[in-house]
Amino acid sequence: MKLKLILLGFVALAACGVVAWLICRPTPEIRFVGFQEGTNGRMALFQIVNESGSPFVTFGYGAASPFYSYRVSTPAGWKKRQLGWCGTGAGSHTLAPHSVTEIQVPVPHDSPAAPFAVGIHFERGTAADLASRPYSRLDVFFDWLRRRINPDYKGQEPTWSSVAQLR
Repeated sequence: MKLKLILLGFVALAACGVVAWLICRPTPEIRFVGFQEGTNGRMALFQIVNESGSPFVTFGYGAASPFYSYRVSTPAGWKKRQLGWCGTGAGSHTLAPHSVTEIQVPVPHDSPAAPFAVGIHFERGTAADLASRPYSRLDVFFDWLRRRINPDYKGQEPTWSSVAQLR
């Protein structure tokens, strides 16, 4: 009887671990590298580092030009700033496993000296996988579970970079 309880506890713990992993899957890391002057003003350089063995997909104009949003430090705290992307010519782009992709983003023009970060949405898989994968009941279940665990959940949050700031 004691052995059955121990086994049941182990199975329950393993199931909780799997559910937690499915809810909070790791994504590539976005690292601030530095600034450089460009023809359009000061640019911030970031690296998207996919150290995992899985491919990930971003949406944008290319793997080195994903759609992103800003999070800028203000005296009142961090404020998100969504950008209005045109979308013409945009599509899904695959980030290979164990790869590094460099991206350049303009420094926010309305607060050029404030620390900021960029956020990018990642999906696990390849662009071809996503194009052929329907939204499943399992996706609906995990979305429901996320909303029950965190009532403030407003949809998938992007992966945020390390903070870019003038030194």
